[in-house]
Amino acid sequence: MALLLSCFIFAVVGMIGLLLFYPKLSFRRFSIDTFWIPPLLGATILLASGGLDIKSFWEGLTAPTAMNPLEILVLFFSMTFLSAMLDESGFFEWLASKAAKRAKGNQFVLFLLFTLLAGVLTIFTSNDIVIITLTPFLIAFCRKTDIDPVPYLVSEFVSANTYSMLLIIGNPTNIYLSSAENIEFLPYLKAMALPTLFSGIASFVLLLLLFHKKLRAPFRLVGEEKDIKDRFLFVSSFVLLFSCVVLMAVSSYILVPMWMISLGAAVLLLLLCLGYFLFARKSARPLSDGAKRLPYSLVPFLLSMFAFVLAFDRNGLTLQIASWLSSFSSPLLSYGISSFLCANIMNNIPMSVFFSTLLSEGNAGASAVYATIVSSNLAAIFSPVGALAGMMWMSILKEKGVSFSFLRFMGYGALISVPSVLAAFLALFLVL
Repeated sequence: MALLLSCFIFAVVGMIGLLLFYPKLSFRRFSIDTFWIPPLLGATILLASGGLDIKSFWEGLTAPTAMNPLEILVLFFSMTFLSAMLDESGFFEWLASKAAKRAKGNQFVLFLLFTLLAGVLTIFTSNDIVIITLTPFLIAFCRKTDIDPVPYLVSEFVSANTYSMLLIIGNPTNIYLSSAENIEFLPYLKAMALPTLFSGIASFVLLLLLFHKKLRAPFRLVGEEKDIKDRFLFVSSFVLLFSCVVLMAVSSYILVPMWMISLGAAVLLLLLCLGYFLFARKSARPLSDGAKRLPYSLVPFLLSMFAFVLAFDRNGLTLQIASWLSSFSSPLLSYGISSFLCANIMNNIPMSVFFSTLLSEGNAGASAVYATIVSSNLAAIFSPVGALAGMMWMSILKEKGVSFSFLRFMGYGALISVPSVLAAFLALFLVL
């Protein structure tokens, strides 16, 4: 037990330290994320020392269960690839430029349109894709129009991590937690629709209260309107992404796992793109750029945290914590609040891996499961440690020369995330 706790503390503290101070390592033109290195080292020490035997770890990875981490990774990477290729077609920038044109110089209208755009795109893609895609565009747009980018950047980030709750595919934490409890696509949507709406309204009202003074000044649109870069790439990726979401919604009826549906769509898009670039004699740069944007660091990170979860379970620690959380009169609040705090200590992905076992051991019920899902999304708004999306967002802002400190993030985050989480919990109480 001592070895397990030492390895886990090393993994968590090391991860947070690297996220805060050394998020990337650069070797000439090549750079890698660093957050996954301490968890991988900790898990390796655990396996090498016998704290968790390799056979048990392999059996856990390949078990025919709904929370199989390999299948979850396939699902998330497939959906991310579909979304990234849609972005490579110029679709997201085209939508953003349309929104700017519709605003006609009114910042309040522009603010509303960009908030809705970030939310809608997140629903059908993922929060990470929206942050990677829209953040550089918003910074460039605000500089061209000479307006303060902070209200739009904060709104985009909040929306991306709020509306990611609505569908299972919006966040890898949704996939993991719902898979652990065998929750299908449509029952998930039915339960999470009202919490997402309540949280979305609460956060938008708070954003308006925080930034209404900055939004009073008019803006002037400079530059040409963006257009779709590649029509074939747009049509093929859009149709396959849309078809994939529809088929996932009925996956329980057609008896095909969601990971197979997403993988089939991603492979088909890959083949279509290869054929198109070959026969049209065009550069395959969009395909390589899209592939580069996949979150490869998630693989060693998720597998390492899964090893810790298995070790906790085999040492009886999971059952003790689960019994304590289930002893409260409201599992919705006990699991919801504890998972929110835990995500801001250890990041939302390891929290979700850990809590998936706590929920199962404690027989916590549907309200606790959905409350944990809510926290796994909204924890990102409280601090950059809450999710990888926060660190990615902060990294982009730093690269683009936008001043936004850790403390400033938490200042806005505390004001927005706490009421948003409580609004979502209230909606869950009404629904369940």
